Amino acid sequence: MSICSLENCTGCMACMNVCPKSCITAVENDIGHIFPEIDAGKCVDCGLCKKVCPSINKLQKNVPSNAYAAINKDAKEYLESSSGGAAAVLSKYIIENGGIVYGCTGAMGYDISHIRVDNVKDLWKLRGSKYVESRIGDVYDPIKKDLQNGKTVLFIGTPCQTAAMRSFFKDNEKLYLVDLICHGVPPQKLLKEHLKTIEKTCPDEISFRDGTDYVLKIIKDKNTIKKKKSLFDLYFTGFNKSLYLRESCYNCIYSEKNRVSDITIGDFWGVGKLGFRCADGISVILTNTEKGKRLFKMCSELLTYEEREVSEAVKGNTNLNRPSVKHKNCDKFRKLYPRLGFKKAANRCLVVNRIKYLVLAVYQSIGRK
Repeated sequence: MSICSLENCTGCMACMNVCPKSCITAVENDIGHIFPEIDAGKCVDCGLCKKVCPSINKLQKNVPSNAYAAINKDAKEYLESSSGGAAAVLSKYIIENGGIVYGCTGAMGYDISHIRVDNVKDLWKLRGSKYVESRIGDVYDPIKKDLQNGKTVLFIGTPCQTAAMRSFFKDNEKLYLVDLICHGVPPQKLLKEHLKTIEKTCPDEISFRDGTDYVLKIIKDKNTIKKKKSLFDLYFTGFNKSLYLRESCYNCIYSEKNRVSDITIGDFWGVGKLGFRCADGISVILTNTEKGKRLFKMCSELLTYEEREVSEAVKGNTNLNRPSVKHKNCDKFRKLYPRLGFKKAANRCLVVNRIKYLVLAVYQSIGRK
């Protein structure tokens, strides 16, 4: 039994959470991507799983009405965040006004998951970008309870995850949806295997950004114990070159200008001259709904920002134009991995890319001298 095609499944697990008989579970495929599995013996064929699936039921998308280049006014939060710190501003505002934030954390060792945060002092757990698939299957129920209790909820996730929230909770006025401009998601299984080859100790925190630089950092006891620039890291190379993303990422229906969320955030690549300094990253903020406009206005005093043309933001971000392009060795990797493991399979599939990256690294090094 299936809900939607495997090629279109995003792993949002809305189906599992809507099932009244709890007959849907999350299982991994050969390389670790999450998919729903139905126990046919328990299924009563109610059809709720198909009714909630955002891959089957296309949701309304909105053309962004406004685009802003922005940075967090709080200097400490700005430096600790990636992409200018817009997510931190939105999250802080919601919590300080009695609301709850749900976002992805890299502060649980190998487990990259969405968690509930109700205290400003715990927002550090959500900081930074995570270039891996986050598990969100356990947050639907607490979100539902918070909304039933009259709480304002901010959910931050990938476009397909916010689409699942929109489909599951409909247009709940208390729920604000913020999506990230997304390149695609590799499975956690590969990242975990890779991390174990470069550091035997289980990390307290994993980070993929250092200001505007793409850097894999392993953090233990609040200290960075391993740090590798993306050009030299095998996992990062495969992510950048789209070797092992979900199949749905390669035909992503959300990689376009029109959005399903209230607000879209990310890096403002290709932004022109600005009237303020932003050496450590800058956020793009797209307001896509009236709710999104209101939320931005409420948070605007916490930001240094300048309005820009929506077309400028779209032009500078590939995934606001099209999905990521599948690496030519994607199928080869999927065949090799179960037999060879991550390191050997990825090295065989990325040899040309890694040589090019090493040449680029040497060239950049020479240019700085």
